[in-house]
Amino acid sequence: MGMDGLQVITLEAGVGALNEIRQFVANCGQAAGLDAKALDGMVLAVDEAASNIIQHGYSGRTGWIEVEVESAGEGFVVRLRDRAKPFDPRSFPDPNLSLPLARRPIGKLGVFLMRKSVDQVRHRLLPEGGNELTLVKWFQS
Repeated sequence: MGMDGLQVITLEAGVGALNEIRQFVANCGQAAGLDAKALDGMVLAVDEAASNIIQHGYSGRTGWIEVEVESAGEGFVVRLRDRAKPFDPRSFPDPNLSLPLARRPIGKLGVFLMRKSVDQVRHRLLPEGGNELTLVKWFQS
């Protein structure tokens, strides 16, 4: 395992940050030994989560996103923290995938994809305000 302990970056919450966040998570995941498929899933989920924070959490206001990556035991863990309004993606119902595409609500699919791409999604409100979203991908044994 080429990755020790925690790695953290803090970026201004803007669309420009997404590429940097993806790159950071991909590099850390590779160093941690996550296989390519699992890593793709994690990067997709983190990208979706960060996009949600920027678009819906901050709604165009300035803010920041802290991305913390940890290789912990049997899992690769990414935590996203913000000071945006409270939002728990787990509270979204899964979309009705039997509906024709045109009738599905816009935007709900992203959260669904995020949940399907990782093995565990946790959310908590931070005591100082804002959110902490934890995404976990297990290492394949």
